[in-house]
Amino acid sequence: MKLKITAALLACFMLLASLSACGKNKENPDETKSQIPLLTTTDASDNKQDPVDPSTSGTVTIDGHEILEDPIEAKRRIGYLPEHPPVYGDMTVMEYLNFVYDLKKCKMPRRSHLNEICGLVKITDVKNRVIRNLSKGYKQRVGIAQALLGEPEIIILDEPFSGLDPVNAMLLKDVVKEQIAKGKIVLFSSHQMSYIEEFCDSIAILNAG
Repeated sequence: MKLKITAALLACFMLLASLSACGKNKENPDETKSQIPLLTTTDASDNKQDPVDPSTSGTVTIDGHEILEDPIEAKRRIGYLPEHPPVYGDMTVMEYLNFVYDLKKCKMPRRSHLNEICGLVKITDVKNRVIRNLSKGYKQRVGIAQALLGEPEIIILDEPFSGLDPVNAMLLKDVVKEQIAKGKIVLFSSHQMSYIEEFCDSIAILNAG
């Protein structure tokens, strides 16, 4: 399989199209088990210890950077929210976002950029709270915030609406729409066709993936 992603063009599972958002419906959650990690370089290795799903052939190129040869530069182009937000429960929201800001080596002014992201996902009122004490919806908001840090051109969301109440789902919809309006590439997987129909210019359905 060859997969190439640039800020202007997303080639998704051999479906090529100029787009601002691409969605993937999956009848079986395991179908995207290997594809999402490949896209986000979290599986950018030969992984010989996993006989079921080793990396054997093909390439994934993100904005000109092949993930096996240049995973660091590839990751810098991506904002990623996995199905379970990668937050540290013992940190406050701002401690965590500052930590991610440093990991990503963001170039924007720290204070104004963090405040802007907090305002965008509406977590300013909880920014000094410990993450483990937040509700699922607020933890998801923090996960979205870390994905948006650094203004990545490509945003990958894995089941972002799963388990969200209507208020948080509406917020996430607004955030996604705003990123699309900015010309970002948004790729997300979902079981919920209503979201896919609302956002997506192109859809890839995996069959026995």
